[in-house]
Amino acid sequence: MPSPETKNNFSAIRDKILAQSGKEYWRSVEEFVDAPEFEEFVAREYPHEIEEWDNSLSRRNFVKVMGASLALAGLSGCVIQPAEKIVPYVKNPEGMLPGKPNFFATAMSLGGVSVGLLAKSYEGRPIKIEGNPDHPGSQGAPT
Repeated sequence: MPSPETKNNFSAIRDKILAQSGKEYWRSVEEFVDAPEFEEFVAREYPHEIEEWDNSLSRRNFVKVMGASLALAGLSGCVIQPAEKIVPYVKNPEGMLPGKPNFFATAMSLGGVSVGLLAKSYEGRPIKIEGNPDHPGSQGAPT
């Protein structure tokens, strides 16, 4: 929560920006970096970092760094993964036949209220979830 002093500093900077009239439009907040209100705000909010204010990263250098990091991120996605073997079930789970869907009723909490759902799943993966028409909370409405 901002302190009253912070609000006063921001209101002073806002008043200075809005006091300009005519064709003296402000372009960015950077114009007011040298304002005494801003320096006072920075000194109050970040007292140990006021001497370390460093703005040496130019736009060009920033784009270079970001381009290099994106290129390296792209290269890391091109790694060939080792082959994995797919192993079938040793013991098939009860009530599951390959290629046949399972239907079951479940519930979901929505805003602190339970909503009844019907779910369709193939081999343990839910494919379709819709409102349960027999549940008084959803009455078949899609969720």
